[in-house]
Amino acid sequence: MPAARSDSIRVWEIPRSAHEEDHRSPGGPAAPGGAARDAQAAVQPPLQHKQDRLADGCRLRRAQQPLGDRQAPGQAMGRQDRGDHRGRRHRQRGHPAVRRRHPLPAAVPDPDAAVHLSGPGLRLFLHAAAGGGPVLPIPFPHRFPADGAQARDRRLPQGGGPAVSQAHRAGMRLAVPLLALLLAAAVWAAREPSRLEGSPPAADGPAAGERNLTYPEGAPGPGLPGPPVVMDYGAPQPAYTVPPSTGFDFPVGTGRKHDGFEMNNCFGCDYLYYWGHEGEDFDNGRAGDWVYSASEGVVVWRGLGPGAWGNVMIIQHNVRGATIYTQYAHMRDMLVSVGDPVGRRQIIGTVGMTGTTAPHLHFEVKDRPLIGHGYIGWYFPPSNTVYDPDTGITYFSPSWFINNNRYYWDLWPFTAVPEGRHYYWTWYDNAGGRNWVLMANPEDGAGALTFDVNVRGICPDLTTFGTGPQVSPGQVSRPSFPWLTGGPVVATSTTGGAGVVSQRVIWGSHSIEEVPGIDSSRLSSHYYWPWYDMKTPGFKDWVLVANPGDEDLAVSVSFRNASDGALVEGVYALGPGASVTPQFPGRMGGPVEVKAWVYGRSWDDPAHRRPVIASQRMLLDGNRSFNEMPGIPEGELSDHYFWTWYDESAPGLKDWVLIANPSSTETVTASVSFTDRADGQAVTSVFDVAPGASATPRFPGKMGGPVEVKAWVRGEGRSWEDPADRRPVIATQRSLWGGYSFDEMAGTASTALADEYHWTWYDMQSDGMKNWVLVSNTNAFPIYYEISLAGVDTSAWPGARGTLPAGTNANVVFGGRMGGPVAVRAWTDGGKGTPAAVLASQRVLYTGYFNEVTGTVLP
Repeated sequence: MPAARSDSIRVWEIPRSAHEEDHRSPGGPAAPGGAARDAQAAVQPPLQHKQDRLADGCRLRRAQQPLGDRQAPGQAMGRQDRGDHRGRRHRQRGHPAVRRRHPLPAAVPDPDAAVHLSGPGLRLFLHAAAGGGPVLPIPFPHRFPADGAQARDRRLPQGGGPAVSQAHRAGMRLAVPLLALLLAAAVWAAREPSRLEGSPPAADGPAAGERNLTYPEGAPGPGLPGPPVVMDYGAPQPAYTVPPSTGFDFPVGTGRKHDGFEMNNCFGCDYLYYWGHEGEDFDNGRAGDWVYSASEGVVVWRGLGPGAWGNVMIIQHNVRGATIYTQYAHMRDMLVSVGDPVGRRQIIGTVGMTGTTAPHLHFEVKDRPLIGHGYIGWYFPPSNTVYDPDTGITYFSPSWFINNNRYYWDLWPFTAVPEGRHYYWTWYDNAGGRNWVLMANPEDGAGALTFDVNVRGICPDLTTFGTGPQVSPGQVSRPSFPWLTGGPVVATSTTGGAGVVSQRVIWGSHSIEEVPGIDSSRLSSHYYWPWYDMKTPGFKDWVLVANPGDEDLAVSVSFRNASDGALVEGVYALGPGASVTPQFPGRMGGPVEVKAWVYGRSWDDPAHRRPVIASQRMLLDGNRSFNEMPGIPEGELSDHYFWTWYDESAPGLKDWVLIANPSSTETVTASVSFTDRADGQAVTSVFDVAPGASATPRFPGKMGGPVEVKAWVRGEGRSWEDPADRRPVIATQRSLWGGYSFDEMAGTASTALADEYHWTWYDMQSDGMKNWVLVSNTNAFPIYYEISLAGVDTSAWPGARGTLPAGTNANVVFGGRMGGPVAVRAWTDGGKGTPAAVLASQRVLYTGYFNEVTGTVLP
């Protein structure tokens, strides 16, 4: 069912065990999995699998924090994100303010207290803006007890007694001159009220390592003063109308990641002997690069902060009616003024080195508009939130907060699916995996195609999340929508032209799966699969059904349990635009059948049947291997199927051909045959399949293709050669690759073979990716074929074109190439005068996990 809507910001802590179980289900937090999972989803946000635990190294001085940033749509799909998460030890630089080493006060300060002691001898006041909304309604697990003795620094006991190590004593000695320096800076800042109340001076010019600053059109130049926040005790601030936040991005880099910037000081880490960093430092070694607003909001303060803070800006955000503040420190230029509304990813200034010794951005996320210490002063265990009783501020780990509040999709307005040519899937999941919708225009397309994507009524802007809605011939749009989960999913070619569309999913950074979109003309009220398995250890299996129409429907999912022959059935109500995701724990059997009809009516009346979208999703290998197979519409069942290849030739490879008999009365005879590549001998198996039963033949040690299945009614003198004796069956191929990677692919009916096939993407460039294009000649005569890859001259590429003898395969690799679309075309000879029907598929091996997808046939 769709994810439970949450009306508060997602800031809960999630234990690793719960995260592993819930997050890796193929539907994300709303994934198929029963009431327990649905209840869990209602109180836990999806959390990126690399990000949910701040590195244990934060307990040490040389702290590292891996971030689980998602891959941007423009990157190579399938490539591991690397290089942007090297949480190195902070470089030698000043820190915002020296933490006082006296015992904490006996009582936690009133959270609404207005006075904040920023450093010894300097009092800085920033009153919370009136009407700014409630403080974030979240339990903070790190509040300290009222007893000051218990709340003291636990790493450095007061008084310098025997418990203080020589290393700590040395650190203290090193910190003494630094303390004096920062005290002098604080006193200097206190004596310069004009610097506090106005803007920083304009830069005289770029220093070494900086770049010249070019301001965007319409942006103010450096040094333009804005109305300051009056720093007077008890002075109320203006009430701002703060626009609602649509989510959060990183304040540097592309926003989806902090690419180009290293995180040199993570949340909770230490610098010298100052523990508990209250934000994150982003450093690229130079000043002058843009700083962006993390989300929509209003600037509530800007100026020269106390001590070593340098130029500071604070922005107020409206997060589902609650108030959150982001702080940007050490900036060189500040390009917006107090009271200015700012948009998400709007340029607000540049990276600087004011108040510090190296250019970087110190970034904080917190619940109060106060300038704190920068370091809380004591060690706290790796956490996503921490409360500072000295200031009354609760801080949030910036990376954790951003990654868990990327987009508030449930606040987006419902959008109807536009007119055009539609392609459907049951589900989209960019929380449990990395998910792209690929929309390609064939190289020989008549003109540009315009696409639209709708996920459970949400229509994201394709320009924001991809390469735009318009796709020229030979091009691909590949948007990805961070943290969006649900179904049904529909891609629409609004100009009406036929495109090539698919979803690509990288699940758990291991497993790849590609699922072509189902053209609306192929939707059915009746689907089949040969098998269901929630009994074999390690297998998880869901049947997903989505309603693309505007009527309330009833849906049934049923099969016979293999162990006792009992009927396993579930019947569900399915509203317009809704999905159901049932599981049947402990059950195994087939064939599996889905039926859909108008709610309150009967399936037995054909007039009441309605088309739905149906697929089966499976997880194996500790939730790392993911596979999805669309249901086979009843109208596409056949007595004659093909696959390009069979392979059980090496240890660790297992390959089954599954054949299920949908008839309730007739026994069928089926044959499976192919030619073994090793010795050229025919491999054939003939067997009977009882009514409502399944057969699963294997051929150990064999490899070859194409693979052919035929089915006919059992009986003396009956044969497939007599068309009257032929009977439709359900046929798929199941592969277990290396003992852990699972893939299932439906056979292609002989009547569906074509002379032209298309795919959205090819990748032999991303790390860990291997990609083959297979062409099978299913004819009794030779054919001529050509494989094309947009942007690549394949005319001289080995194997990319040529003559293929009857009953043989071509297996082609474009080493080092990545892109799309991809096409296979075939003719009876090299003159290319008469098209010839063949079968073509792509096989992909990603980090040892296997997927195969048959090419799309355009109408």
